[in-house]
Amino acid sequence: MENTTNIKIPKKYHAAIKEIYRDSDGYWCVIKEGYTSGIDEGRVIHEESAKGLLREIRNIRRYEK
Repeated sequence: MENTTNIKIPKKYHAAIKEIYRDSDGYWCVIKEGYTSGIDEGRVIHEESAKGLLREIRNIRRYEK
């Protein structure tokens, strides 16, 4: 997991996350293949705040076909 922010990510999510970064649009989390997050089963999380990103990271789970 590559994390270029100062957000501390719980270790249990490290295996599922490819990259976390921040740009002018907010915070981004790219999820590794085999995992998903949210109702739409996307592999990218975008939030305006660090708190929002952490909330959404808690929804990461293994992808089930």
